[in-house]
Amino acid sequence: MSATPKPGKLELSPPDSQGQSEASPKHPQHQVSPVLALSRRFMENALVNVRDKAVVGVGYALDHEILRLHTRGARAVEARFSPEAFGEPQEGVEPIRVEEPDIGLADTILCCFAISYVADLKPFAEALAGLVVPGADLLLLDLHPEADRRGLRETLAPEGLPAHLHPKIHELSEIRQAFDAVGFELEALMEPRFGHPEKRIFESTLHPELFEELRHLPAIYMFQFRRRLLSSDRAKRLSYRRTRPQAYHLIGANVALGPHTSIQADVVLEPDRIRGIYEKPAQSKAQRSDGDVLIDLSGYLLLPGMINAHDHLGSGINIHADSAHEAALWMGALKNVMSGVTTVLHHQPQDAVCFMDAFPIRVVRNYGWAETLDPEELVPQFKATPPDAPFLLHLASRTPEEAKEKVSELQQLGIITDRTVVIHGGGLDSEVLNILHRAGASQVWCPSAIMAGDSQVDPASVISNHRIALGTAYSEETSRDIFEEIQNALALGVPPEALYSMVTTRPCSILRLRNGEGRIVAGTPADMIAVVHDGATPAEALCAADAHSLEAILLGGRPIVATDSMMQRIPASWRQGLESIRFDGTQRWIRWQLQRLIRNLVDRAGSPQLAGKTLTV
Repeated sequence: MSATPKPGKLELSPPDSQGQSEASPKHPQHQVSPVLALSRRFMENALVNVRDKAVVGVGYALDHEILRLHTRGARAVEARFSPEAFGEPQEGVEPIRVEEPDIGLADTILCCFAISYVADLKPFAEALAGLVVPGADLLLLDLHPEADRRGLRETLAPEGLPAHLHPKIHELSEIRQAFDAVGFELEALMEPRFGHPEKRIFESTLHPELFEELRHLPAIYMFQFRRRLLSSDRAKRLSYRRTRPQAYHLIGANVALGPHTSIQADVVLEPDRIRGIYEKPAQSKAQRSDGDVLIDLSGYLLLPGMINAHDHLGSGINIHADSAHEAALWMGALKNVMSGVTTVLHHQPQDAVCFMDAFPIRVVRNYGWAETLDPEELVPQFKATPPDAPFLLHLASRTPEEAKEKVSELQQLGIITDRTVVIHGGGLDSEVLNILHRAGASQVWCPSAIMAGDSQVDPASVISNHRIALGTAYSEETSRDIFEEIQNALALGVPPEALYSMVTTRPCSILRLRNGEGRIVAGTPADMIAVVHDGATPAEALCAADAHSLEAILLGGRPIVATDSMMQRIPASWRQGLESIRFDGTQRWIRWQLQRLIRNLVDRAGSPQLAGKTLTV
C-alpha cells in the first residue's frame, strides 16, 4: 500500500497484486474519480468513534480510509481480498485473510467496492460475519445498481478495481437479505447523489454536462449493519449488546450530512446516541418497537450541534449573586447553548461545576494548556499533557520577525507538534502560519480579534487550511456568541461551506474528541439543532441562522431549548423539566435549572444581558 501508517500503529498489509495492476487509469493523475470523492465525503461522517477499535478494510480504494482511521486512533488494517475464491474455491487461497496477528475479531469492517466482484453473496456475508464480534459495525459501500445499469462503472469508478473480473449487479434488497441471514441487522442505508464538491471534478476532468445528467441519480450506496448476537455466540464469552431501550424516532426532517448535503430521513435516538438514520420510511418503520415514540419534524432541517473551540465561559458576564463565579459559568454555558453550541472548550483552569451532571453543555476535559511561553513552565506543562490530548497556547507577537523567532524556539523545545493548538495567532503572518501548519499544528480563529486589530490571520488561509476552527474571542467587557463570530467571518470573506466545517468536523478533529461530535451519523451523541428548512444547504442555513431562529437544541437526545411551536410537536416526556423564559422578547422553553438561575438573577439585579440579549422570566 502506498500510504505510510502513523508511527506506532499497525503495519498495513500490501494490496493484493492480483488484478489491481491490470486496471487501466481512467482519471488524470492526482485527480480522484467522482465516485471516490463522493464515498470519501460520506465516510468522513461514518468513520467516527473508532479510537482504539480494531478495524478491518476489505475491498479496493481503501488507502485513504485506512490512513484516516489511523489518524483517528483506530487499529486499522487492510485484509487480503480474493473475490474470485467466492465463486470457485481455490486450493490454498483464502477469500479474505487478515495478516496482522494483533487483530483478532474486529469491532468494525469497512467494505468498499468489493461486493460487485463477488458472485455469491451468501459465503461472502458469512466470511465477514466470522471476522467480527457481536455488536460490531459493518460499513458496506459500492457503486449503486442504477449507476451500474447505466454503464457508468467504466467512466466514474475509482482506480484500482480488478479489470480481469466482470462485475455483477446485486440489488439492494438482495444484499440486505444476504447479510440479515448471517446476523447483520440494518442500521442505516444511504443512497447518495453527486453534489457540489463532485461537480468540480466533472468540470475539470469529465464532461460538465454529464453532472447535470447524473446528479439526480443515486451514485453509490452505503449500508451500515450491526452484528446481532446469535445463539452460536453465547458459548463464546463475547461481549454483546443488551436489549434495546425505548427509542425516539424523529421522522420527516431533512438531515445535514455535511456542508453541501442534506437528505430527508428519519433519525432514531437510543437513548442518548443516534441509533441509525433511515432515508426510506419503510426502513425506519422496520426499526420500530412497541413503546417507541414518534416525533414529526417535517419541515425542519437538523444540523449537528456546534463545537466552540475556544471560550471563556464566565467572561463578559457581570453577575451579582452569592456564588458569582459559578453563576457566570452557567450563564456562559447558556450563551453557547442558546446559539446552538453543544460542546465547548473552556480555556481556563478546569472547574468542577463545568462537569456536573446537570451542566447544560459538554465541556472538553482532555487537554493541556499554558498561560506563558516561559520554557521553565511551558515544557513541564506540555509533557504533563496526555499524548492523546491537544495542547493549547496563546501565541502573539508584535512583528512577524518576533513571531518567527518565537516559533523557532518552540520548535527547538519540541512544543510545535500535531497536537499543538494556537489560539488567535496575533501578529503571525502567512509565512509563520505555514511553518506551524507544516508541523501539523492547528489554530483557533476568532474573527472579532481581527476586527479589533488583535490578530492578522488571512481569511484565505482559513479557507484552505483544514486545521483551523472557530472560537469566540475573550473580552472582559462583553460576551460574544458563536453566531457573532460566524457573521464576522462572513464579512471577512470566509464562505459558508468553510464555516460549517469550522464549527463541526474541524474542531472535532483538532480537539481530538472521541465520540464523533459535530456530525449526525449513527453511533454519535445525539447533539443537534433544528431550524426551519427553506431549501438552503446546511452551510447556508447555519450561516443565515441566529439565536432567534433556532427551533430546538438537543443535547444527548433530549431538548435543552425549544420554541413554542416545537413544544407542540415533542412528547410529554421531553417537555418535562422545560420551563418558560423570555429571550430577547420571544418565548423559549429551557431546562429548569437554567430557568431558576435566570429567575434568581432577575430577583437580585434585574434582567441579565447575554451576548446583547435580555433574559426575563
